Amino acid sequence: MTLKKFIQKYPLYFSLLYLFLIFSILYAFNFFLFAPKILLLILIISVAIILGKIKSLLNDWFIFISFIYLSDTMRGLIYLGICQFNRPVFTQYVIRLEKLFFGQIPSVLLQNALLDKSEPLSFSWLEKTLTFIHGTHYIAFLFVGFIIWIYRKQNFTEYKLAFYFLVSAGISLYFLIPTTPPWIAYELFEAVPELIHFNAYIYNMHIPDITSKFGVNPVAAMPSLHAAFPFLSAILLFRSFKWKSWPFSLYSMGVFFTIVYTGDHYIVDIIAGFIVSGFALLATLKITNLLQKKQIIKRSNLTNLSKIKKKSVIVGLIILAIGISLGMKVDKSFQQNSDYLDIEAAYPYYKDFFDNIDFYKNNFKINLTYGNHLFSHKKFKKALYYYQKAYSLCRNLKEKMIAVYKIRMCKAIIK
Repeated sequence: MTLKKFIQKYPLYFSLLYLFLIFSILYAFNFFLFAPKILLLILIISVAIILGKIKSLLNDWFIFISFIYLSDTMRGLIYLGICQFNRPVFTQYVIRLEKLFFGQIPSVLLQNALLDKSEPLSFSWLEKTLTFIHGTHYIAFLFVGFIIWIYRKQNFTEYKLAFYFLVSAGISLYFLIPTTPPWIAYELFEAVPELIHFNAYIYNMHIPDITSKFGVNPVAAMPSLHAAFPFLSAILLFRSFKWKSWPFSLYSMGVFFTIVYTGDHYIVDIIAGFIVSGFALLATLKITNLLQKKQIIKRSNLTNLSKIKKKSVIVGLIILAIGISLGMKVDKSFQQNSDYLDIEAAYPYYKDFFDNIDFYKNNFKINLTYGNHLFSHKKFKKALYYYQKAYSLCRNLKEKMIAVYKIRMCKAIIK
């Protein structure tokens, strides 16, 4: 059997083999990365060409992929807007909720039980495997869409609509209630006990992606789209394949465990992600049922809402152009800031701490972070005051070196 015939007969097996080989080779050579979406797009396009479905691909996928690209860009744009307009970023409310429901911070409990925090840091097979799972999250939902498109095409519009609602709701909530994840709560404020964001240490490889520069938002913890994407994908797979979809459900549970263990999310964030996913699915079902009742579409024709391929391509190109334009603006803004701020392109206003800065006058990290925030807003004299205050609170040589560097940087600009 030729490769072409094998792909035509077993597209799922070929796709799984393709991904397994790539990730096995990377894992074997100790390479860890955020799996770029381009990796899966190559697979989808290749299979579509071999199956003779390239026209169907453009009609069914182009607007959706353009929307996903735009949403990745919007994450960075929202973070930039939060920083530039001093929108309050919250930390304490989610910590209180986590302690209310669980007594302690589950991320801290897991790391204390499983992670070796001794210096120098070394990570076991568990941390490396979970980092790999974390990296695949960025393409898993697209792979689910691809499988539905190949085998249950009548359900593909349901898949797209559900993710349109989910992504739109998630991005909106990121702007309305920007929230820090556990690892930032520790690293910037020590608001929770020690957490090591170990996946950030383990990632040692970067493959350029079309959205790699624009999907930056470190205050997008609530709700957890890390949890919402696999949760919604698992539901949609179950609706199409019933119990045959159980392997993806296991994978999803691995993602949920991973994002708690890494300190990327609180369990409360994950629950919120489940709730938003549920609303997205309900909205999708209501709309599709309404359209069917009004005979605007037929169940058998749900994937063909855009009847003219040319129209789909034009709409997709417009969305893509908007995404590229906004992405270039975001990237330029971050580069301009990072010309003089080498640690972060921008610092948001962490309301819980900055509103009560005098209460934290003896906290090195909070005074340093407030100085960084002021610096990013070009309030250099005031930033210098808090850098000097942080210097007086140094607890070790590392903190002293950081504070001295910030003070010198600030004085150089003021002169």
